Amino acid sequence: MEKSKAILQSLLPVVMWLAIQSVVSLVFLFWRDYPPYFDGVLINSVTLLIGGFWYQSLKKKEDTAQIAVSPTGWIGLALLGGAIQFCTSFALTGISGLFPQEMENYGEVMESLGMYSPTFFSIVYTMLLAPFVEELIFRGLTLKILEKSFPFWVANILQALYFGIIHGNIIQSSYAFFAGLLFGAVMYKYKSLKCVIWCHFFVNFLGTALGMFPIPLWLGVVLTIVPLGILWGMKKRSCV
Repeated sequence: MEKSKAILQSLLPVVMWLAIQSVVSLVFLFWRDYPPYFDGVLINSVTLLIGGFWYQSLKKKEDTAQIAVSPTGWIGLALLGGAIQFCTSFALTGISGLFPQEMENYGEVMESLGMYSPTFFSIVYTMLLAPFVEELIFRGLTLKILEKSFPFWVANILQALYFGIIHGNIIQSSYAFFAGLLFGAVMYKYKSLKCVIWCHFFVNFLGTALGMFPIPLWLGVVLTIVPLGILWGMKKRSCV
């Protein structure tokens, strides 16, 4: 009973986000000449404000110290974000021939988000606000609620599952699930929302850059392996 209640409570941050989207969308039914993505910027700004107060109230009830992050640690988190994005791009290239219709639908979604031809508001929406809001909702609120009733590994899988489902299509949902697991691990290690937002920012930043400037497959492989190799070297050095 307690675990079922925790699962229902863990859905509340997502429900809040969807409710804000619905209310703002209704408002914009009466204002049709707004700039593209301005509604998304407003939705995420309101979510960040309300969710931020909620997150701070949860933090006050805890006695969890954040882990100090060295400059090398921040670089490592940026490299992890790069590795996630390049791994995703590499995987998408590999499966594009297997699922052409799904990839076509995925391309339309990416284009609708301004990933291929970004504007000011699309950049604010996807590169700046999205990492803040998504990490606040899923790794800040949802994961924190779930960890009260479940071991971390169960809570992490559940929040990553929510994170995948909310992306709405099979391609995005698949890689968002695995990215969500890694973001959850970062949150678990550093106990800091700033760290996971920083990592997520580099995923979205590189996603936008690759949408504008596609790269050949061989370069994608190199850019996937190099960050992972650097991360491995940094980890080995820290253990010495």
